[in-house]
Amino acid sequence: MANTPTAQDIAFTLRRVETDDDIATAFRLVSAIWPVCYRGIITDEQIRYMLGAMYAPEAIRRDAAAGAPFFLVETAEKPIGVISYDTAPDARGVIVLHKIYLLPEWWGKGVGQGLMRQVFAAATAAGATAVELNVNQKNARAIKAYRRAGFVVARSFVEDIGGGFSRIDHRMRKELT
Repeated sequence: MANTPTAQDIAFTLRRVETDDDIATAFRLVSAIWPVCYRGIITDEQIRYMLGAMYAPEAIRRDAAAGAPFFLVETAEKPIGVISYDTAPDARGVIVLHKIYLLPEWWGKGVGQGLMRQVFAAATAAGATAVELNVNQKNARAIKAYRRAGFVVARSFVEDIGGGFSRIDHRMRKELT
């Protein structure tokens, strides 16, 4: 049996999405990840709608201008995912982790946990007291990973996102100590 690498064995870096090529790479990654991640949770039509609304080049630029830049998660060989989180806490002392997606072949290897540790360190350095995120209530894999990282469900909600679609999410929170 081959050894499966863990996050301790995998060197990955975050590179800020800045160029049109970077934006295209981010869109290509999430376009590959979302259908696998959300199959059976939301419809294919909602996946397409949300990809267009959240990952179109203008959406990525808008989010970055609002203080939530995108980063490519890269190994020495290639980009393997994207992450986006606030760079400064809000008035409540919270940094929001907006997006964290890895290609499926990187699931279960500890990279996601390593990324969350980086977010917690950046949030602490920025003076935040907590990190929050939204997750679909049916996304059991992600909820399990977030719980493992110390998040708890703070509240649940349904929100109209346009296009005739709603998101049915938990707001999860991790206190930073």
